[in-house]
Amino acid sequence: MDWPTGHAFATALVTGLLLGGLFTVTALGLSLVFGVMRLINLVHGELLVLGAFLAFELGKHGGLDPLASLVVIVPAMFLLGYPIQRILLGPLMSKGAEAPLMTTFGLSIIAVNVFRLLFSADERSLNASYATASFSAAGIDIPAIYAISLAFALVLTTATHLFMQRTGYGRETCWSGSPSRSIRPQARRTCSPASRSSSSGASEA
Repeated sequence: MDWPTGHAFATALVTGLLLGGLFTVTALGLSLVFGVMRLINLVHGELLVLGAFLAFELGKHGGLDPLASLVVIVPAMFLLGYPIQRILLGPLMSKGAEAPLMTTFGLSIIAVNVFRLLFSADERSLNASYATASFSAAGIDIPAIYAISLAFALVLTTATHLFMQRTGYGRETCWSGSPSRSIRPQARRTCSPASRSSSSGASEA
């Protein structure tokens, strides 16, 4: 068996770390939904795919760069997701895990079939110069799109952390998903797994 050279190993390691930024952005939403809101949202992936389709269509018909199209896509996805949460999922939160699970499962099936009707099942990719470009750092070729993904992941993760920790709405959102909601107001100054666990244990005791 041929072992990779030091350069090949370093390239694979750096590329893998940068690629982790893309998964971090996806996992960030899942962490908020599953970990904070205690909601099993099976339509989460379909909403991500819808955002990608919107970026593709805006680039194809409007000539917008995929990153620039975020200015349009993010508000559009908010306008779609808010009524889903407010009208469909919100009233089901108090009825156990099965009700929102089955609701989002149905929405997932509907979304998949609508996507096939509107966009077909053919593979496609976003056209951008940085999608296939790369740059060299310390002799290692780094894909530009992976570096952009990591930068977005760092910014979004930091912003989400600050929002959940430093704003009243963020702390209330965090504590609303706690197993015990009768937490003293002074205990709600932070929003972390450790503080939630200790407070929940104290409340149960």
